[in-house]
Amino acid sequence: MDGITVIFILWCVVTQPATASLSCRTEDGQPVDWFVLYKLPPTTLGKATDGRAYVYTTSASTQGDDGSTWIFSQQSIDSAGSLPGQTLEPIYNFPEHVVSEDNDVDERLLLMYNDEFPNGTSSEIAAHAKGVVAFDGQSGFWLVHSVPRFPPAPGGDRSPETRTNYSYPASGLRYGQTMLCVSLPFNQADLIGEQLQYYHPFIYHWSVSSSSKEWIQMVPNLVDVARGHHVTKPPWSRSVQLLSSDRLSIISFAKARQFGLDLYGDWMTDSLKNSLYVETWTNGQGHPMPSLCINRTLTVENVKQVHLIDGQGFPSHSDHSKWAISSRREDPWVCVADINRMDSQRRRGGGSLCFRHAKLWRGFDRAVSQLEACPLSFDQTINRKLRKFKKINMKKRIQLHNDVD
Repeated sequence: MDGITVIFILWCVVTQPATASLSCRTEDGQPVDWFVLYKLPPTTLGKATDGRAYVYTTSASTQGDDGSTWIFSQQSIDSAGSLPGQTLEPIYNFPEHVVSEDNDVDERLLLMYNDEFPNGTSSEIAAHAKGVVAFDGQSGFWLVHSVPRFPPAPGGDRSPETRTNYSYPASGLRYGQTMLCVSLPFNQADLIGEQLQYYHPFIYHWSVSSSSKEWIQMVPNLVDVARGHHVTKPPWSRSVQLLSSDRLSIISFAKARQFGLDLYGDWMTDSLKNSLYVETWTNGQGHPMPSLCINRTLTVENVKQVHLIDGQGFPSHSDHSKWAISSRREDPWVCVADINRMDSQRRRGGGSLCFRHAKLWRGFDRAVSQLEACPLSFDQTINRKLRKFKKINMKKRIQLHNDVD
């Protein structure tokens, strides 16, 4: 596993102040059960931006039924005051030795993965997945996102002048991007480890700090993931239920590269019992899959145009995000994913986190301003050509009749 930083450290006990539990955080630095962030591309329909603007929603902001789902942030995506900046700040500001009130060293676990590392190293074989998993002895978060080369690994000491701080890559400004952060109790950490063994993620940083080897032994699957272990025999996919800190039920879909099928059309539609609208990256040489509707009860329709708030609209070609929603308001599933609907990504590991939420679903549903038309079946194509042929013949007969008259 060249280029991977694997650090296991048993920290010494010294007197230092206790630190707050790890969790997703608002722009005010307050803990929140989850947030969804949608970074806008530089130029949107009706308004030009510099690629740093984003809209968001959180579990706190969606508790009411009034107003828009999306909030236009006054922070920029590369600001330490942004949602990811606030959430990731403890990772960069974690002291070398941290002791809680009962004089035990605080446990910290951190795993960062991305198919394109911050230094540009990339993989075409490992999972097409990007994320951060961080836990202390009580809680943590799983941040799933679509941004290559993000975020930087922590480094240096705790001095603001020398430590690595939060930053956002310039390469991530050009297109739209999505992030989902979920706060979780510690007992969910190793379930994430099991799921990531299906992914086979490309890990660029892994560290554990603890005064107790027993604590490390409570997360054997995450340790195995960090050491490069992954599933080597069927089944090649697995879905499990995760429970957030506020006990929101989340379905984690995880597939290995040997799964060899479309994450959305060949699995998620059946599992969620819903047709899906899917927005993913469609540029490049991976052969985009068309909308999937022929001879199917549950369909997959690709999003072609996204329209958020206040005229913030853009075509899917300007969007690197990966998300899906159910097509039925009565069963409001929202999913943030790793995988594109590309033929090439049938053979890449990755997955999706999905949960039911009516207001968040409504925000995404309203953002779908255009869908890709479903391709016609063979019979439909023949019938359309026959109708066209008959129409042309009818016009010719009428013209011939008029000429004779």
